[in-house]
Amino acid sequence: MAFPHVVTYRGLTAKVYGKDARGYYRVTWQDAGKQKQASDKKLSEAKRKAKDALRLIARGHTNQPSPREINNLRIAQSALNGYGIGLVDAINEFCQAKKLMPADELREAAKIWIDLHANTNRILFKTGAETYIRERKASPSVSAKLAHEDELRMNRFIEAFCVDVCDVSKAAIAAFFEDLEDLAPRTRNHFRQTLRHFLKWCVKKYFLAKGHSLSDELENESVVAAEPEIITPAQYRTLLESCSPDMLPHIAIAGFAGVRRAEILRLTWKDVWKTKGDTDSPDGYIEIPARKAKGGRDRRLVPIQPALAEWLTPHRQATGTVWSGTENQFHHAFEKLMTVTNSLSGQNLLRHSYVSYRMAQTQNENTVDVESGHAPAVLFRNYRKLVSPAQAKRWFSITPSTHR
Repeated sequence: MAFPHVVTYRGLTAKVYGKDARGYYRVTWQDAGKQKQASDKKLSEAKRKAKDALRLIARGHTNQPSPREINNLRIAQSALNGYGIGLVDAINEFCQAKKLMPADELREAAKIWIDLHANTNRILFKTGAETYIRERKASPSVSAKLAHEDELRMNRFIEAFCVDVCDVSKAAIAAFFEDLEDLAPRTRNHFRQTLRHFLKWCVKKYFLAKGHSLSDELENESVVAAEPEIITPAQYRTLLESCSPDMLPHIAIAGFAGVRRAEILRLTWKDVWKTKGDTDSPDGYIEIPARKAKGGRDRRLVPIQPALAEWLTPHRQATGTVWSGTENQFHHAFEKLMTVTNSLSGQNLLRHSYVSYRMAQTQNENTVDVESGHAPAVLFRNYRKLVSPAQAKRWFSITPSTHR
């Protein structure tokens, strides 16, 4: 048989060549302008492969597009007109998207995108953060100290998120907190709290969709609570007797009633004196209105201890706010007082002390819960240090010396 041998099928041809150095017959044919080939040691098998290849081409199984396929390509290209994207790029984008969500239709992803982005007002994170801080500073329910702390944290977020608010990603938030690994867990949680509050504000302003899931990255990490620091009755007396007249009411109310610093700064003398006494508290009650309580919590009444009543006697006819200066002025005065009295420190020192001594006095966490505005579990975890009833008696027996 002469080689190459020609195999035909419905006008299509393939060539079979003689054995090569390895003893194989080689078969070649054309498919859509490209040469294809196969090989086999048996001539009959080589011819069969050639015939099978020609049959497939004749049935349309070829790299050469059919008229119908060409028409479909034209329709697809026409559908992309006006989008500024070519057919190949569109197909590549589709394939990349399907890899991310192979089991769902891409239009479902588009609907979610519309909910998260298209119906929000785009604003740079920096612009939104600066507006948020201005509102915090202007809010009567936010202390100057808290607003300042929020501003410092938001400045860190501004440096990290140079995009629109609605384009901030979970990955970016996770990366931000990875960079804070040198900070204490409690401090990192303060950053989380600030960002959570900002995101809620963004939802209200329509800068972020209600269905966003960014808060998933803002779960607080566990913190091992340190044992609270408290002062002794003797130290508290020294503190009270070292006070300037304008600082004394604050120090007395904090230590004998456990009222928070920010709450005292919002109190008026009317809040202190308007609720009259009864058999449980003959000297009356300090009212902490909900609008002045931390986080706008429920109104609460704190009994005026006999010792507190004595320290506040000179102010029975006072009007206006308990502290007449600014928060910054109070902060500097308080720090100066702490230095004078054996370098005592801690803005919650007197609140911690009150809760600890009051728990020892009443032996009832529910009572102290109502007075301090904290749940019993929080009191035990964060505020209570074990002291004896005898120590509590000394604490609540601290009254002004006759020489004052």
